[in-house]
Amino acid sequence: MSSQGALLQNYNNDIILCIEKLKKQREVICQQILKEEESKKKMENEIAILSSKLNALQESLNKKTKAKMEYDQLIQQTENAFTKILESSHTLLKMLTKEGDSLNGYLQ
Repeated sequence: MSSQGALLQNYNNDIILCIEKLKKQREVICQQILKEEESKKKMENEIAILSSKLNALQESLNKKTKAKMEYDQLIQQTENAFTKILESSHTLLKMLTKEGDSLNGYLQ
């Protein structure tokens, strides 16, 4: 019977060692979980900050794109008006030259 008691004691010791080993492994996993949760939280904060910056940048781009379109339209309208002024000036110059030449005929 005493050999059975010794065998049982060995089993108990082995079981206790296995349990201790499992507890150590669990503690390692717990530490890894804590580190990863901390990293996750840090990344989520960084994502929130970057998302906010991205939204602000997109809003700025939208405003500037709208302003650029308005500049383009104003420039086009101004160039068209200037072209008409040039054409009118040219027509006026031709008319004045013709009339001037015609009046010069009276002087001779």
